[in-house]
Amino acid sequence: MTSISTKSTVLGFVTPLLSGLLISLANIYVLDDLFLSYVFVIIYFVSLYTIWVVSNQRINLFLIFYLSFGLFVGGSFFAVVLGYPEDPFMPTFFLDYSVSYERRLEILEYVIAFIVFSILGYNMGYKIQLKQSNCFALKYIYIYRLQKNLTFFFPILVFLIFGTLMTKFMSVLSNGYLALYVGLQNDSYSNSNFVNVLFPIVFGLAITFGNNALKTRYILLFFIHALLNILMGTRSAFGAFLLICLWIYSMTHQISLKKIFFWCLLSIVMLLFVYSFSIRANEQGVSNESLIDKMLFFAFSQGGTLMTFDSSRLVENYPIIPYFQSFFPGAANIFSFLTGEELYHWNTSFSGYMDYQLNPDLYFSGCGLGWSILSDLYLFSGGTWIIFFFLSLIYGMFIAVLEKKAIHCNFFKYLGVSISYSLVLLPRGSLSSLFPLLIYSVFIWVIFLFCFQAWDKIREIKYYNKCNRRIN
Repeated sequence: MTSISTKSTVLGFVTPLLSGLLISLANIYVLDDLFLSYVFVIIYFVSLYTIWVVSNQRINLFLIFYLSFGLFVGGSFFAVVLGYPEDPFMPTFFLDYSVSYERRLEILEYVIAFIVFSILGYNMGYKIQLKQSNCFALKYIYIYRLQKNLTFFFPILVFLIFGTLMTKFMSVLSNGYLALYVGLQNDSYSNSNFVNVLFPIVFGLAITFGNNALKTRYILLFFIHALLNILMGTRSAFGAFLLICLWIYSMTHQISLKKIFFWCLLSIVMLLFVYSFSIRANEQGVSNESLIDKMLFFAFSQGGTLMTFDSSRLVENYPIIPYFQSFFPGAANIFSFLTGEELYHWNTSFSGYMDYQLNPDLYFSGCGLGWSILSDLYLFSGGTWIIFFFLSLIYGMFIAVLEKKAIHCNFFKYLGVSISYSLVLLPRGSLSSLFPLLIYSVFIWVIFLFCFQAWDKIREIKYYNKCNRRIN
């Protein structure tokens, strides 16, 4: 343990020093995109190893978050390093603009700053001495009742998920991939993500408290959910499923770094293979490129989140509602109820507002750029470096504390599993998919606990009354 602590401390100094040195070279000399790509790749791998050491060589939430971060934010850098002949700082299709060397460097500095300070916060979070106790522990009878409830809810959840997905699937089959988003971006705002909120919470309960049969059922349901999504053309759900399965498997099995990278490569191949049968791939046309070329193109295209982050900095005066929506569930609905104002997607979402401002025509046709945690932190920091550093630090500490508490407390393990899907997609998603879900998860937990305790109280009162009648 002492050796690991010493190594994590050393790596905690090496990562920012190495980052500072490489960024300084890029500031002193005008270097090409290949060098800037190597800067990211080197710092990224050092950072991954740091996370691995800090977490005592275990797969955890922060590691799978950074595995997806490497693809969604750094994919274009990896592709360029491996020989893909494109510009990693190519502007998005929403807006064409010139990206100067100074701007390229600034984009890279923000990315590296997030990596360095989030991992610094993660390291600090693991060094915080927390009380090691199984807090909020459930009685065995409560776990048994919870398993009964999860068994009862399973067919209902299957019906809800299949009903939602098949409606979308038929729409995509008839009108193309963009049909998934046209209605969302043209119609008034409605909180219609009930199934998207319910499933990760119930999945978290099943993985944490379910028996092997329940876990298998819910993992299989997750797989079918991801498979139908990728057949429609949404690749991220299937990739997230594979990473979360790797994490769940590692809870009971030891996995080395070599096996992790092998799994990641295998996952990309599997993803490309399944995606080739999707409706979206059929719209794009069949490609006769080699597997290596397809993998490089896949990495480069997925890395487009890098320039989505830069695009988010081009827009000013974002609406106030998404700031609250990032942390408080139902904030938009409450605002609409109190003011009577009809809200639309671009009023309630940072990404929607950015897309609407950059290119309204593409936005209303169903196109979108997505978002990134980098953009969230940039907006919440007001574009101030020191606040951006601090928020990145807090994010890393938050994940570390959650992981540490989850080792000894099933309640925090349940929270971790519930938000794992949102966390894996956070590099290209928003905090509004993370913190409100965390609040919902706590709320559902409280409801279950209240119902179980109320049921015990009712049985206790009935038993007491029955005993009194016998005595009288």
